[in-house]
Amino acid sequence: MVLIFEPPKKMLALEIRNGYQNDSYPGGLAKFAKLWEGWALQKAVSDEERQTTQWVAKGLSFFHRVSLGERAGYVTKLLDLLPKEAPIEGISPEASHEKDEFVQLKDSVLSEIADLGTQQEQLHADLNQLTRRRIQLEQEVASLDTQKQQLLANVNELDQREGTLRFEVESLGNQRLQLETEVNRFSSEERSLVASHEMDDLAQRKEAVRLEIASLDTQQQQLLANVNELTRQKEHLELEAAGLDSHKQQLLASVNELDQREEALGTEVASLADQRLQLQAEINKLQSEQDVKQSHNQQMQSQQAELKSGIDALGALNAGLEERKIQLENEAEIANAEVAKLTGLIKHLESDANESKIALSQLDELNRLIERRIELEDEIKRKSKELRDLPAFIGAGQNGHNEHVREEIDKLKEQKVQLESEIVNSKRDLESRRRQRENAG
Repeated sequence: MVLIFEPPKKMLALEIRNGYQNDSYPGGLAKFAKLWEGWALQKAVSDEERQTTQWVAKGLSFFHRVSLGERAGYVTKLLDLLPKEAPIEGISPEASHEKDEFVQLKDSVLSEIADLGTQQEQLHADLNQLTRRRIQLEQEVASLDTQKQQLLANVNELDQREGTLRFEVESLGNQRLQLETEVNRFSSEERSLVASHEMDDLAQRKEAVRLEIASLDTQQQQLLANVNELTRQKEHLELEAAGLDSHKQQLLASVNELDQREEALGTEVASLADQRLQLQAEINKLQSEQDVKQSHNQQMQSQQAELKSGIDALGALNAGLEERKIQLENEAEIANAEVAKLTGLIKHLESDANESKIALSQLDELNRLIERRIELEDEIKRKSKELRDLPAFIGAGQNGHNEHVREEIDKLKEQKVQLESEIVNSKRDLESRRRQRENAG
């Protein structure tokens, strides 16, 4: 995955080194993006790689439109889009889900920025087109003003020519009046003249004046025709000037409309720029959150690595414990058998203990009897000694006492015999119990 993104990383590194002049690749990063995108999409093996390739290529293609002062931050954002290392296994489902949500949100914001960039580019194109149209209309208005000035100059020239022609017509009229006066004078003189040769000369002069009058009439008609033609041209030029004024007003209205559209487009461009800045701030915020989450993920990955090591150690320990468990189970089976034997032995011992308790009780009784026998023997010895130690001179009054002592001695002896009999019986009983335990064992 990382290999297909190495070329744009190298191009951006060259841009950083060259001062963001868009000269790291012949023809600029836009040309590189077009060539690299096709190659990378063929090499990509997942949808995530293809999507990242498309976003990076689009970002590279817009690089030349970013101002020089903003290109450093723009390159940083492009480098953030490029994957830095292969994904690490063992990431928790929650972290993976958060990462997917962040990627989707980031893609959505970048898509919106790209759309805004496209809209902004289209608006700039429309604005440039309107500016060119406005310049063209202003040129047409200037041309119309020039034409109007030319027409006005032509009208003034025609007015001057008309004045000149009217003056010439008036001059011709004056000449014609003078000639008519002279003809009338010739007619008067003709009546007063008598000589024939003077009449011929006067007739010739009169004819010459008439011819001159006819010529003046012809010139006057021509001049009147010229005046009429100039009047028509003047009227035509005035109509053309009025049409130019109307066209100029329409062009000025178009220019005003273009100014309004240009102002609206400028406002929309500014709004789009604000939205783009807001989205860029949102991306920066998301990037900060992603950095925090990446740091958290790295800590989790470190903890997961430690847990994995612990799990491996626990696995080894568990394997040893399993072996020990099997060994202990075998030993437990042996111990259970021994416990069963011991249980039987304990029951036997408990029975023996009960019998031992009885025997001990009998022994205690036997000891008591023996002690009692010893006491009786001591008492008999004491009484016998007391009886032997009596003086010979004791009188007959003591015979009764001696008899009493002898009777007590006899009783003690009988008790001794009885005790010895009981002792013998106890010893016989204890011996019988001992033999029974030996036979049971």
